[in-house]
Amino acid sequence: MRIPLCVWANHVLARDRPRGLIARSRDGGRYQLRSEVVLASFGMMLMAAGPGFAQYPSRETFTFKKADGVALEMDVYRAKGEGRHPVVLWIHGGALIFGTRMDIEYPFAAALSEAGCTIASMDYRLAPEAKLPEIMVDVRDAYAWVRAEGPSRFNADPDRVAVAGASAGGYLTLMAGVLCRPRPRALAVYYGYGDIVGSWLTEPSEHYRTILPLVDEIEANNEIGTTPIVNGSLRDRGKFYLFCRQHGIWPNRVLGKDPQKDPEAFGPYLPLKHIDPEWPPMVLIHGELDHDVPADQSRLAAVALKKAGIKHRLIIVPGADHGLAGASEQELQKVRSEAAAFVLEALR
Repeated sequence: MRIPLCVWANHVLARDRPRGLIARSRDGGRYQLRSEVVLASFGMMLMAAGPGFAQYPSRETFTFKKADGVALEMDVYRAKGEGRHPVVLWIHGGALIFGTRMDIEYPFAAALSEAGCTIASMDYRLAPEAKLPEIMVDVRDAYAWVRAEGPSRFNADPDRVAVAGASAGGYLTLMAGVLCRPRPRALAVYYGYGDIVGSWLTEPSEHYRTILPLVDEIEANNEIGTTPIVNGSLRDRGKFYLFCRQHGIWPNRVLGKDPQKDPEAFGPYLPLKHIDPEWPPMVLIHGELDHDVPADQSRLAAVALKKAGIKHRLIIVPGADHGLAGASEQELQKVRSEAAAFVLEALR
């Protein structure tokens, strides 16, 4: 079961309500969510059953770089069998603000692992303590490390590396197509985005201002610091994200620039503007009713790919919200199979 966005958000905003959580519907009505249900589902906004995959018995952890006094690590779930194996580099979501490398889209990763792929899930420095330039360097360096060190450390085939991610990790997956050379063999983007200066991010979110109380700026800023970090929980940093969305300032906080006053500064971080005829094959998966990242973000990417003549697949999941919450198990299995098959074909 995947949990709608309002559930985790209410948990973040109602940490001190021991008897339950209250959410507001668009018509002003209220409903109560039992706290034990929310606590059981806590952390499922972006990924489903990530910890299940994290218990995969062959997991090894490597430090792929150090930056700003922080060790950036990578969990490698080694494929079974002898010989070189293709690798899928996974990038977790969390609005670039929270999340950990343990957050993996389990059904997708499991399907790839069963087919003989090694899964490598990476850290990156989180915003706003780190800005977009530093985060992009982390993505580039992780990819380069897999190709350079993977063959000797976990039998990686350096010529068969794909990149995949969800939500903000999907955005970084798109950016991997811009940053990484040689380019990945394929990209898989789960409910991601390519436009970080559009009105959906630069204007206050009606959704987050309607269903949730406004977050106090002091409370929001109390959740962040000055020292770079690579792991941040939704519980500890969720209010900061909600404040950014309620006020339309997420781009300002992750780059440190105002997109209205300095639009040129965002140019390098708009991956759809950098798609060219050499772009990797790409599969995009998005919930039709996504309230956090509009499904049009994946549709726009598909249009750009089609214009450039790039092989791609757009999968819109009917009735699903962010994280594919609300989709049936049958639909989720279908998506898993189609997305994994697309990547596996490109990795042959």
